[in-house]
Amino acid sequence: CRSGGWRAADGSALDRKGGLIKIVASGYPLIRFPAFSPDGRQIAFMGVQDGNPDIWIQDLDRGTKTRLTVDPQTDKEPAWSANGDYISFTSGAIGNAGIYSKRTDGTGELKPLVTNSENLYGPEWLPDGKGLVYVSENNSNRFAIWYTSLENGSQPKAFLETEFNVLGPSISPDGRFIAFSSNES
Repeated sequence: CRSGGWRAADGSALDRKGGLIKIVASGYPLIRFPAFSPDGRQIAFMGVQDGNPDIWIQDLDRGTKTRLTVDPQTDKEPAWSANGDYISFTSGAIGNAGIYSKRTDGTGELKPLVTNSENLYGPEWLPDGKGLVYVSENNSNRFAIWYTSLENGSQPKAFLETEFNVLGPSISPDGRFIAFSSNES
């Protein structure tokens, strides 16, 4: 956070001592999955309005909010591309569960990045914008980290699949490492 604090799941900003700085997103019965833009000036989140979970973008400087998705499916877990031009998110959009992206300025159509019958979670863009990692739940109810290149014709590949659950991939800024959680120990 540019203010030296952090933002809570309800959209409030807290200083280093836990004091409230300001509320940055409100007016929804539920706000989840906050994600800062690369420049720290906007925050994307899942907001529920009229019973529909969609992706919203809050401009932190101007205080304006924009609804990015409008389909009737649950859109959640937004992740910004490194250049800030796209947001990927998990959704049941277009009748297929998967990971989709949309331009942050709202133009263009929803673009499917990964679709299949498995449950997909937590997309993370690679710093170069050429691919992403995400978590997939297989038929054995185990979670694994998968990778997909965003080049045409590429197929998703298992990146880390073990007898244990692996979740929450987070890519280092240089793209060389991925941190994750596991129930191995």
